[in-house]
Amino acid sequence: MRAAGYVVIGVSPDSPAKLAKFREKEGLGIVLLSDPDKAVMARWGPSGEKMLYGKKVTGVIRSTFVVGPDGVLTTRGTT
Repeated sequence: MRAAGYVVIGVSPDSPAKLAKFREKEGLGIVLLSDPDKAVMARWGPSGEKMLYGKKVTGVIRSTFVVGPDGVLTTRGTT
């Protein structure tokens, strides 16, 4: 992705230690940032109601954002 001019960054409410362990276990080559107070998620909106094991819960919704070099959001999607 870097060759195409993109940098992938993951954001999670998990602790830095937990994210480092996950990154190592999964062999991820991306940056994972900790957002324990969910400030980034509150600003960008990837949180809300979802189904988990057949039950409605409120939590993190995996989302993808593409931000242009000017800092403007160009694309948003959920996975």
